[in-house]
Amino acid sequence: MVTSAKPELASAVLRVLLVGAKEEDFFLICEILERNRKVLPVELDHAHSVEEARAMLEQNPYRLVLFEHEAGDADAVRMLGDFLHAGVSLPFILLTEDANEKNVAEVIEGGMWNYLTRSQLDGATLIRTIHNTLTLHSMQQEQQAAEESLRKLSRAVEQSPDTVMVTNRSGAIEYVNPAFEALTGYTTAEACGQTPRILRSGEQGPEFYQAMWKTILGGNVFRGILVNRKKNGEFYYVEEDISPVRDAQGRITHFISNGRDLTDRVRLEAELVQAQKMDAIGRLAGGVAHEPAHHHHELFGAGARCGGTRKPAGIEAKRNSFGCPARRGIDAPVAGFQPQAAAGPARG
Repeated sequence: MVTSAKPELASAVLRVLLVGAKEEDFFLICEILERNRKVLPVELDHAHSVEEARAMLEQNPYRLVLFEHEAGDADAVRMLGDFLHAGVSLPFILLTEDANEKNVAEVIEGGMWNYLTRSQLDGATLIRTIHNTLTLHSMQQEQQAAEESLRKLSRAVEQSPDTVMVTNRSGAIEYVNPAFEALTGYTTAEACGQTPRILRSGEQGPEFYQAMWKTILGGNVFRGILVNRKKNGEFYYVEEDISPVRDAQGRITHFISNGRDLTDRVRLEAELVQAQKMDAIGRLAGGVAHEPAHHHHELFGAGARCGGTRKPAGIEAKRNSFGCPARRGIDAPVAGFQPQAAAGPARG
């Protein structure tokens, strides 16, 4: 049977589950919480066994568990602790008769957040213990969320197909990801402690790097395409973004570089440009080859018009064609062309 004491719900009512067989403890805690309702509005439910508590915890959104601990009941503590830690993190407080070293050890081993002896079960102590436990739980949740975010970020960086390199403010490499190792040929051990100069190819001049350092030391993001050198001496193209990293005071402490390999893309673009050039040359050569044939037909036609009768193809026909007035008319401007004297400066 489940007994409950439900005060009027406030906007921030705390739902608490008391687990234990003693009915008098339930009513005592209900009375204490009711007297302190203005300080901490609570809705208290009662489960008489761990099994009953399991079912209630699965069905209701409790934020705190009070667990009555009897001497020699360490297995029950562990059972409830394992259950709570297996699901959504939920703080719980142990109510015990005797807070000796053995019981405290059981509390810690069972995963309890806090404990309270029954002799100290008064309003101020209970409310303070609940507040402290909830605060501790909130801090741990924030820490766990931060750690999970870091794990996600770490996995994203480790599994990124783009290179990632972190340096300190002086440029010493502190971290490289697996993509950096695969592209450059430098292992983490080889790269860390070095500077990005190990990647310099000589294709960018000193002014390029001066502009880059001026940009990132000024707190801005540098973006550009670099030609770098691998450990084996091969060149590669990389699209680089370098961002400053600031501490809590806003001071730049590190730089993070994210690079995307463009080598294959640049090679394909170069091959495409070369193919377009060869196509253009082929078209031009085809046009040039077509022009003599075109003029050849014109010459024969002009010869026929000059001589009045068609001559057999050959040297005689070509001689006649060059002597015709029509051809002399075409060539006349070219033959009469004379270079002009150097003109003076243009006048406006």
